[in-house]
Amino acid sequence: MALPTHVRVVALLLAVFVAFNTVSAGVANLLDALILGAAQLVIGLIFVSVFVWVAAWPEHADRVLRERWGWDLSDGRTFAGILIHVVFVFLIFAGTLLETARGLSLLLETGEHPVEDVILSDRQIVVNLLLHFVLFSVAAVTWLVLVNKHGVGGVVDALGLRLKGLPKGTVVGVLVAVGSIIGFGAFVFALEYVGYQPRNPQAEAIVEVLTWETALLVALLASLGEEVYFRGFLLDRVGNLWQAVLFALVHATYLVPLQVILPFVIGLVFGWMTKRWSLWSAIVAHFGFNAIMLMGALFGEDFAAFVPMVG
Repeated sequence: MALPTHVRVVALLLAVFVAFNTVSAGVANLLDALILGAAQLVIGLIFVSVFVWVAAWPEHADRVLRERWGWDLSDGRTFAGILIHVVFVFLIFAGTLLETARGLSLLLETGEHPVEDVILSDRQIVVNLLLHFVLFSVAAVTWLVLVNKHGVGGVVDALGLRLKGLPKGTVVGVLVAVGSIIGFGAFVFALEYVGYQPRNPQAEAIVEVLTWETALLVALLASLGEEVYFRGFLLDRVGNLWQAVLFALVHATYLVPLQVILPFVIGLVFGWMTKRWSLWSAIVAHFGFNAIMLMGALFGEDFAAFVPMVG
C-alpha cells in the first residue's frame, strides 16, 4: 500500500528544508572551512535522500519500513513518534558531527582549541545538560509510547527502571564506578610513564567554572539522560557495540581522542551492566564515575587535565 499523502508531503517539506539550510551552507563553507563544508554536505545528502525516498517512492518505502522494522507510517501515532526521533537524531547526532567538524576546522586554522575563545559559565553548562536530558528522555519515551504503544508501566519496564532493581544496581554501580576510576588512574599513570600527557582543554574550561554543587548536578543530569537513551532505549535496538559507538560519538566535540575512546569502552561496560543487572546499575556507575572525576578535578592538584567527562 502507498503511504498517506500527508506523510509524503511532510517528507518532501523536510527534504526541501534540509537541502536549503544544510546543503547550501555546506557549499558556502567549502570555501572557508573544507572539513565543516564537507560534513554539512554529507549530512544533508543523507537526510535529503531518505526524505526524497519516502516522498517519491512511497510504495517501496512503505514495504521496506514494514518488512524490516515493522514501522507503519500510515498510523498517525507511529508517524509522529518516528518524526520526533528523526528531529532528535538531526539535532543530537548530526549536530554533534557538525560541531566537531566546526571545532576541528578552527583548530587546524588557528592551532588553538576553540574553547580558548569561549567564555563559559556554570549556569550555561547546567542549562545545556538539562536540555540534553530533556531531548534524550523525550526521544526515548515518545518512541515507546507512540511507536511501540506502551503505557506508563510498559515504558518503565522497557527502559529497565523498575525500582526493584535499584538496591542491587546501586551496589554494583558504586563498585564499577570505583573500579573504573582505578582503571583510569592506572591508564593515566601509564601514559605519563611513557611521556605522553594528553590535555582536555574543554574539560578544563568546564571544571574552572563549576562549584561542587553544580558539578554534582552536571554528573546527575548527564548520567540520567544518557543512560535512559543509550542503555535504556538504544541498547536493545542496535546492540551493545553500536550503542557504545554512538555514545562515544556524542563526546567527539571535545576534539580529544581519549574523550572518544574512553566513552566507547565505558559505554560497552555500561551496556553489559544493564543487560546483566539493570539500568540503575549503569546510572549509578555513570554518576559515580563523573562525580568522582569532577570532585578530583575541583579539589585535586593538576587533575583537571585528565578529566574525561564521560557524561
